[in-house]
Amino acid sequence: MSSFADRFVLEGEAGVGGMGIVYRAFDRVSHRTVALKVLRKIDRHGVRRFAAEAEALVNLDHPAIVRYLAHGTSDDGEPYLAMEWIEGESLSARLARLTVPDDQLELLDVLELGQRLADALAAAHAMGIVHRDVKPGNILLAEGRLDRPTLADFGVVRTDFATHVTTSGMVIGTVGYMAPEQAYGDAELDGRADLFALGCVLFRCLTNTEAFEGTATMLVLSKVLLHEPPHVGALRPDVPLALDALVVRR
Repeated sequence: MSSFADRFVLEGEAGVGGMGIVYRAFDRVSHRTVALKVLRKIDRHGVRRFAAEAEALVNLDHPAIVRYLAHGTSDDGEPYLAMEWIEGESLSARLARLTVPDDQLELLDVLELGQRLADALAAAHAMGIVHRDVKPGNILLAEGRLDRPTLADFGVVRTDFATHVTTSGMVIGTVGYMAPEQAYGDAELDGRADLFALGCVLFRCLTNTEAFEGTATMLVLSKVLLHEPPHVGALRPDVPLALDALVVRR
């Protein structure tokens, strides 16, 4: 095992993104296992975005949002961000094990997950923080439990207290989970974009299908911009009408 920044003992790779790597590591200071995110693509844009993510997490304290532990720069000039380690799996991994149509998540479990995530987003929005990439892959389930979701990866976050790192016309987010204004590249979007994404997450959890499906990026984007999603109740009759209306509400 190798050491990083004279503080962390790297135990293995946990994930790789476009700009960095997340390691499972042991923190010699807190004596805890942590998720250590290291920026490998070091340029002005990447460093500013990484700093925005760290600053956002410093300002957030919610049980359903990944907890900040430390951030800094190694002697080799690599920025890092240490967060709590969530032992479990992502919501996307949990959904990938479902079969259609016989296997479905329990309705009450989905309601609990949605309530906790909505509460977490409300706390973030109250602090002027917009996640901008709410999706199953960025939701971690502690011990694999749907009633213990944790929102992670604030790598494309927008905040009211940091210099903006995106401009109008730049599309940020994940196709199929981004709101219409996000697809248009609106740099001033607010928390409603996250709520739209949460609706797409709940749609997927309840039906095991995407709210906006397509084989190509532009096809999915056109559906987001021009079409209404199908009603959950048409695919799952046991869903109450009030929940159906809430999920598909724009």
